[in-house]
Amino acid sequence: MDWWAYAVQQNCSWYWKKIVEIKDLFRAKLDKSAFMAVQYSIQSGYDILYDQHIKVQWSKFVWERCSIPKHRYILWLVLHRKLRTKEHLSKYFHAMDTVCLLCGDHKEDITHLFFQCTYSKICFVKMKEWIGCQAQTEHYQALLQWISKAKHLSKLRKGFFIAAVT
Repeated sequence: MDWWAYAVQQNCSWYWKKIVEIKDLFRAKLDKSAFMAVQYSIQSGYDILYDQHIKVQWSKFVWERCSIPKHRYILWLVLHRKLRTKEHLSKYFHAMDTVCLLCGDHKEDITHLFFQCTYSKICFVKMKEWIGCQAQTEHYQALLQWISKAKHLSKLRKGFFIAAVT
């Protein structure tokens, strides 16, 4: 039996179906001879399946070992624009009130919640003063880029700032 041409049977376990599905992903990227020519490792398999790895500036801040795991997760959600703000949830619950709970003035979205809300703006300004940040930005990615390039900041202060804004 040729494994490369094998088709999964309906009565197989879900686990076996997943293995065959991964084999089919490899088959879509490479022909049999090209696959056999590769010295296989987990890394080479990953490189075949997932073309280019896009390096993002903010990854080292999100996965900073000194930060609290809950903060890491929230920051990751913010940077992927997946944080469940009222504005985001209103897409699913149409009758939902989208006004910010902190200030009661504006629609609660990520930009407002972290940069424009009067309450969070006060906290943010105090933190920027403490670390000496002159960056005037309303986007997390630009802020994280500024922090990564700031030579005058110690790792500890960078870590505190990231923890404070998440």
